[in-house]
Amino acid sequence: MSALGDTLGRFAEACSRNQRLQQMNRDWDRLILVQPDDADDQHWVRYHEGVAAVVAKDGDPDLIVEGASDVLVSIFSGASTPTEPYMSGDLRVRGSQDDVMRLDVIALLIWGE
Repeated sequence: MSALGDTLGRFAEACSRNQRLQQMNRDWDRLILVQPDDADDQHWVRYHEGVAAVVAKDGDPDLIVEGASDVLVSIFSGASTPTEPYMSGDLRVRGSQDDVMRLDVIALLIWGE
């Protein structure tokens, strides 16, 4: 598995272990595509009933997160926040504004600032 795949696995585990996130996201059912723009692979994360898991493609994504592999690894590992890469255009997130904000809150609650 790639470094990004490993990182997303740890991210999903951390989400699923966090009781506050489980409660907050118990009604959030989203499929998230994380796609590096410098590698030919895709990673899928399903959030369902408060539990996150890395999954195989399972329909059309509700959110698409794109950027260089190292940027995505840094963000999903908690080494950096998404703010600077997003503002510089190195990170692109497509989806509803509510879903984008919720994903940002999830990362903040797991990794802190």
